[in-house]
Parts: sequence; C-alpha cells; structure tokens
Amino acid sequence: MSDQPSPKALHFFNLAETEFSYLYCRWQDEKEYEDIKDYQKPLDSIAATAGVVITKMNKRPFGCNFTVDGKTFAVKLTAREYRYQRIA
Repeated sequence: MSDQPSPKALHFFNLAETEFSYLYCRWQDEKEYEDIKDYQKPLDSIAATAGVVITKMNKRPFGCNFTVDGKTFAVKLTAREYRYQRIA
C-alpha cells in the first residue's frame, strides 16, 4: 500500500478541521445520549466539496472513515491530535 498523500483526502482533512473539533467536543458531552451517525450530517457537505464520501463515523477514537479515488482513509481526533491516514 502506497503512503502517497491524496490531494482530495488532504483537502477534506483541512476543510473539516474546525467542524471536527466542534463535533468532538459535542460528542464528549453527549455520547451517552446521541447517535454517532448523526454526526455525519454536518460533515457530508464538506466531504462533497472535497470530493470524498464518508462511509462510517467512529466513536473511539472519534472521527470517520471516508473513501476517495478508490482508497479508504480514516480521520481520527483525540484530545491531543487530529490526523488522517490511509487504511485500505
């Protein structure tokens, strides 16, 4: 598997940083009551702008899996880091 960065994946990662930060904080307060799938809705428009498709929201670590150009990536957000990586 090549670790070459995907321009579209990087674009999504950069565009979505503020929204992911907000959603991460909200999830920390509301995870007992809210459905993780609802957190995808505000990210879908950002994903569409970047040309990627979110396939799954993740609880731990908070983030999502998304596909672009036939590759799958994961965005992961914790209290200390915000990153993305290719997973398939």
